[in-house]
Amino acid sequence: MNNNINYVNHWIIEETTFNPQWLGKYEAIMAQGNGYLGLRASTEESYTNETRNLFVAGTFNQFSKNEVTELPNIPDIINMELVIDGETLDLNRGTVLDYSRQIDYQTGELTRQFIWETTQKKQIRFEFRRNVSNIDLHFIKQEVRVTPLSGKTKIDVTSGINGRVTNSGSQHFIEWDKRKKEDILQMNLQTTESDVKATVSTKHAFYLNDKPVLDKRDLQIFRRQIFETVTQLVDKNDTFIIEKTSSVFTSRDFDYLEDQSVEEVATKATQEVNQTYAEFNQLIKEKWQATYQEAEVIIESKNVMDQLLLNFSRYHLMIMTHPYDNRVNIGAKGLSGEGYKGHTFWDTEIFILPYFTFCYPKIAKNLIEYRYQILPGARKKASDNGYLGAQIPWESAWISDGEVTPLYGDVDIITGTQTKILTGLIEDHVSSDVVYGITQYLKVTGEKESSIYRQLVLEIALFWTSRAEKNSLGIYEIKDVIGPDEYKEHVDNNTYTNTMAKFTVDLAIDILQVISEEEFKQIRGCLNNLNQTELLERLVDFSENLVIPTVNKKGILPQDDTYLDKKELDITSYKNHPLVNQIFKEYNLDQINERQVSKQADVLLLMTLFFEKFTPEEIIKNFDYYETRTVHDSSLSLSTHSILASLLGNTELAYDFFEKLITIDLGKNMHSSDQGIHSASMGGVWQSVVFGFGGLKYDMNHENLYIQPILPKEWESLTYQFYYQGQKIEVFVGKDTFEVKNVSASKENVSFYYQGVQYNSGEKIKIIR
Repeated sequence: MNNNINYVNHWIIEETTFNPQWLGKYEAIMAQGNGYLGLRASTEESYTNETRNLFVAGTFNQFSKNEVTELPNIPDIINMELVIDGETLDLNRGTVLDYSRQIDYQTGELTRQFIWETTQKKQIRFEFRRNVSNIDLHFIKQEVRVTPLSGKTKIDVTSGINGRVTNSGSQHFIEWDKRKKEDILQMNLQTTESDVKATVSTKHAFYLNDKPVLDKRDLQIFRRQIFETVTQLVDKNDTFIIEKTSSVFTSRDFDYLEDQSVEEVATKATQEVNQTYAEFNQLIKEKWQATYQEAEVIIESKNVMDQLLLNFSRYHLMIMTHPYDNRVNIGAKGLSGEGYKGHTFWDTEIFILPYFTFCYPKIAKNLIEYRYQILPGARKKASDNGYLGAQIPWESAWISDGEVTPLYGDVDIITGTQTKILTGLIEDHVSSDVVYGITQYLKVTGEKESSIYRQLVLEIALFWTSRAEKNSLGIYEIKDVIGPDEYKEHVDNNTYTNTMAKFTVDLAIDILQVISEEEFKQIRGCLNNLNQTELLERLVDFSENLVIPTVNKKGILPQDDTYLDKKELDITSYKNHPLVNQIFKEYNLDQINERQVSKQADVLLLMTLFFEKFTPEEIIKNFDYYETRTVHDSSLSLSTHSILASLLGNTELAYDFFEKLITIDLGKNMHSSDQGIHSASMGGVWQSVVFGFGGLKYDMNHENLYIQPILPKEWESLTYQFYYQGQKIEVFVGKDTFEVKNVSASKENVSFYYQGVQYNSGEKIKIIR
């Protein structure tokens, strides 16, 4: 824990002191990107504990046969060696004065400044600025200003491209060549297994007090490295300026013609970028402003952290999500670290996709189309497991990779052996999570169902009918699964899983009743060659006879067949501990599996997604029961509890959970984000604000929009915007009233429900408590 994070305002966080033990935290939470590439906030100078990561979405590679595919670390273009009168800049040596590193989430700019007093007692002011373009997605620009404060100083700068990077030891690139073309340093590479070609380029410009320096550059080429060194004498209070422009292009880009090489495209594009850093940064700032204004969310709160957390989350949601490419999705750590290898989980559809569905539907459509493109891998997984139809991989990477979940994870504290990862084998709810997310998108946006959507639903529905087992009474059971609560393995009839399976099958039944004979013929080969009547009978039988647990006499909805019969355990110390996974210091997963202990929301998540199916009394009883048994060891859990507490009208509890979301990445735990930020939590923050306190809900069963806001006492007002059926809607919520406006050009009336009564946009409504 520490106290060196300063929350400057609604948009800016600051690192106030340098500590080499905390590099990982700031590298992640201050990461930059644009959805195409992601850059960790490593410093220009090197340190032992750093993790220098630069990723390009979709460039997955498998290092060896016993490892799964992962996003490869692109050669480093940020590093600079700065030598002052023969002494290399190193903040572990000498004295550091007036240190500040800040990121502005409103503009994406990362800045750092300090005065360094060398061991020779010479003082130098350093100023660093850096940004990643959100206009031309391939470019990164840096500016470094060095000002001697003690007298004439010799400054040596060595900068270029360092290809000696790995993913925790795995080297994913074959180096082709490196060279200098006019003023551009360039390195060409190719991934070892997936054959993705990459060209990394960089060029420098040097100034003294804003005037170009006629510098002599010494070129240095080593194995996997190409640098150039410049030496400059600088008088006291004069400023030596280094501007560095870098780019990354790969063979998976859309940005070049087939008759051109990646190298040719990269060279031409890099030559044409001649903006100063200030010009480059201004354009980025304007684009960020326009992006945020597409769907504003403004909180008037007594606590500056509320709006800051929301802005932090929206920023990271945008920099982790490609704005154009439908062949890539969102990793569990975005593009901010090596955690989870860049793989996509159910996190996208349940926690992240709703943000884009309601705020940036064009981007949401890309995420959906990615799932259509991984259908071949889903069919293969189902076939390999002996099932029909399509079984969505638990972890997905490139569209042709199929299932990429690792087989082994952490060490078992009791047995001392590596734990087998079962999620890729039996955590099957992801298949229906995908269906849920896509269906929500179609209904909220009003977009017509496509043939590929119908095919996906039918194939996944067929999978469920083969995944389930029919007992002697003619009842279908889904056995040996893991539900959202991953502390319960090998359970039967997980309520969340079964309900989501029935949701999918019921959609498929509806589709079969309207699909044309010709369209069905085209996809019949992917449906075990069943004819339309045979498939419909199979689906109806499943839907009517699938076990769907119901609330017991005490009003509790069983999480699965055995959860309520397990022994209870006092988890107070684990819930109150500032670090997660503390329970594993005393128990292994097999032991936890036999206790009423949950990692995250399971039944309560189901009640959040299908709120219309449960009475308030049922939700209250189950909330009280399951929350006391949940340790919240998953970053996915807190937002669900916050939303549900808001739905119940308990704003004090909802706000308490919302405040705890701050601790996941922005809190004082200096190692919570070492492997990257928590992507799903970013979506959960927005959902807690808009779905929770803002009361925005869509009932897919009845196709109704609900707006039922209720603010915590700490907030004066909440304003949020979203898109619905092609209209841009703005909701203003005050303490006692709220108003819904159509702020799109059409100004059409939009109807919604509040407390069971239908209203129209433009009306001011009194909040009922």
